[in-house]
Amino acid sequence: MPGFGSAPFGSSGAGLGVPVHAEAPPSGPAGSRFIDPVTKDYAIDTTTRQLQQMPPIRQRVLLALTTVLGSATTLPGFGMRFPRKMGDTFEGQVKNAVAAALYQMTTVEKVIRVTNVIVEKGRGGRSRTTVVFVDTSTNVEDEATFRG
Repeated sequence: MPGFGSAPFGSSGAGLGVPVHAEAPPSGPAGSRFIDPVTKDYAIDTTTRQLQQMPPIRQRVLLALTTVLGSATTLPGFGMRFPRKMGDTFEGQVKNAVAAALYQMTTVEKVIRVTNVIVEKGRGGRSRTTVVFVDTSTNVEDEATFRG
């Protein structure tokens, strides 16, 4: 059967040059793709040139906290409604919004236990919130930080 180019099908390599061999994937338990909380994009490890990873529970927490409530058409109750104004009750409103966003994981599934919510107000209407939680399957404390 004729092939592409001058060689019959199956009688030579599929291309010219030396084949490139990829590095082995990193060892250890596979995690979920690391989401950079600033860019909200997946990050690449500069050393291995592979997608960085994060624990699956941290990724779920971060997604629940950074998704705008009602923006996911398949899960309209998923996400967080972040307060619009930084008034005197801002910190309490953020803590209540965090509790509501993580309700499925804390109360229904009981896969995490929130131990602290740290709300920092910055200049120009910006804030940074850090949620400290314990993964109940491993009993390891972790945290997720996002900007509002």
